[in-house]
Amino acid sequence: MPSLFNYFERLTALGRERAGNVAVITATFAPIAAMMAALAIDTGAVATQKRALQGHADVAALVAASDLLNAESVARAYLSDNGRTGIDLEHDEEAEEVRSTTGMTVEVETGRYTADKDLPVSERFVVGQGPVNAARVSLSEPQHRLFEFLGRSPKRLEVSGVAVVSAEAGISVGSRLARLEDGILNSLLSELLGAEIGLSAMSYDALLDVEIDMIDCLEWLAEDLELTAVTYEDVLETNIGLEDLLSAMAETVGDSALARQALRSLSQDAGRDPRTLKVGDLIELGRIAPRALGDVPAGTGVRLDALPLLMASAITANGNNQIDLGLSAHAGRLVNVDASLVIGERPQGQSWFALSGLPGETVSTAQMRLSVIAEIGGGRHLSDALISLPIHIDLAAADARITDIVCEPGERDPQRVNVAVRPSLARLRIADIEGSGASARVEPAHILNGRLIQIDAFADVQAANPDDAQLRYMRHEIGGDPKTAGTSRALEGLLTSAISELDYEIDVIGIQLLSDAYIASILSGLFEELAQPLDTLVFSLTSALGLGLGEADVWVHTASCNAPVLVQ
Repeated sequence: MPSLFNYFERLTALGRERAGNVAVITATFAPIAAMMAALAIDTGAVATQKRALQGHADVAALVAASDLLNAESVARAYLSDNGRTGIDLEHDEEAEEVRSTTGMTVEVETGRYTADKDLPVSERFVVGQGPVNAARVSLSEPQHRLFEFLGRSPKRLEVSGVAVVSAEAGISVGSRLARLEDGILNSLLSELLGAEIGLSAMSYDALLDVEIDMIDCLEWLAEDLELTAVTYEDVLETNIGLEDLLSAMAETVGDSALARQALRSLSQDAGRDPRTLKVGDLIELGRIAPRALGDVPAGTGVRLDALPLLMASAITANGNNQIDLGLSAHAGRLVNVDASLVIGERPQGQSWFALSGLPGETVSTAQMRLSVIAEIGGGRHLSDALISLPIHIDLAAADARITDIVCEPGERDPQRVNVAVRPSLARLRIADIEGSGASARVEPAHILNGRLIQIDAFADVQAANPDDAQLRYMRHEIGGDPKTAGTSRALEGLLTSAISELDYEIDVIGIQLLSDAYIASILSGLFEELAQPLDTLVFSLTSALGLGLGEADVWVHTASCNAPVLVQ
């Protein structure tokens, strides 16, 4: 019988033995490895299943959005045609959902999708809200696992796709520029182009009645400037001469010989004092911009009215240079009127025209300051001295933005386009102003500088902050005349208010025969007499220049409802 020592010796030898260890370890861990492999295969299978299910949900949503009136039936037909047979749909009234007796569920919902980046993604699609522009298809089915011994997960695969009928509209904001009083437009264009302009009223009327095809215009520009292998965005971002743009406009203006001749003449005049611009500072082409020249979606057109486009281009090329307008006016004691216009930049990142389907896309006008110096005869009480009354009207930029494009199912043309407009704000001052912006120096105006009397005056009247105005363009109004937000006679009366609030500082040299109060009463009476003629003059001038307090003209040039696109 072996001793206890021999037993432990044999046990120790067995512990040192290495033969057969691999087999033992393999036998121990083989079930674990098999289960891990099965889990990996199942995980991949479920992932593949979910991708396929998501693809079906996305395409079904696109199909449903293309026919919103029959969204459920066309989505179900797509699923059936693509191998999802045996979907036995059953409606559960209490649960208010569609179930399938074969384990798959499908739910098709229609509603309103709002492309607003400020809204959480989950809140952009609202079921049942009208006008309907989107569809959501939700699919659910059990996980298809290959290894039953692992057990089935009670959690189902759930996917959804949301497709919206995309739409876009082209809008611009600016002035109507339809009043041709006293050659103001010729004077304005002469300063903007740096040459003497003498177009007739018939030429301006012709420019008012024609449109420019901007796609053709940009392609013409690219060819004229010998730009090759470029996109529309490349042309928009190229620094060009104003005369080049006017020449391209002349070639794409349509059948009006008078308008074409006017643009060619203006192009030649602009070439005498070269000024440059980027068309992209004026125009935002949205989804068209990255496309190669000549490659635009069928039916896409961007046609802009010639005269507003001409003025916006000239203003952009002019920068913020001062424009002196030659005016003459006589009304009672109103002896002479000089006017100048300073045009600033648009707010950063905002153009004059934008083609977009995104709510919130903003277009704007430029900021402006109109300065009018009126010389008035003082009469015998003031030694017949001329009184100089400087009037400064500051106008902030007016802007407009698309808020909604309403498309009917199956219709190419939208039912309506909604636009929110923020009219320009105005501030009228009777003062001496040097400089612009926050650094401008404002002092009481030295309105009379006589041998025996010195008079300073100051007034500052600001318009109330207007709320956004809501404009609706129905289908038949798209591509037509602009709509005006605000009142067309808002500036009238503003000057009268400023004159009535004038503060005077009177300095009489030598023996004071007249009291300050009496002189102030003489001035008040004089200005009250001329308030209405001056008011009418300033209003006429601002109207001819397209400036107005609390008003803005907005065009919706084009709008379309396009193929549905996936958004979620």
